[in-house]
Amino acid sequence: MDLEMLRNLKEASFRTGRCEMFITLRARRESVREKTMAFIPDPILLVNLLLYAVILLLGYLVYRKRGTISALFIGIAFGMFGLSHLNALYEPALFPEVTFVLLRICGYILVAAALYLLLTE
Repeated sequence: MDLEMLRNLKEASFRTGRCEMFITLRARRESVREKTMAFIPDPILLVNLLLYAVILLLGYLVYRKRGTISALFIGIAFGMFGLSHLNALYEPALFPEVTFVLLRICGYILVAAALYLLLTE
């Protein structure tokens, strides 16, 4: 659509109300395409990222030293939680909402599996 056509539609929107909604939705869709990825610093999320990295590293080190797979599972689970926090720091998001939910669900399943392994040892 060219600019003149949009102006005509906007003038017509005062009479009908439907065209204005179309223009607003189209403008929002185009503005989303033009956005670049921005890093939004949030102190709480940054602390969470630091702690997930520490837990991931400790889980790996305990696995290497003692050979307990449950420590590795817990480390990987917190790595998944960290990825979901990393997703919250960027606008637009690094990956879709479904992936965010699946990462967190898999993280919780890994923690539950690790605790079950510790229980049965």
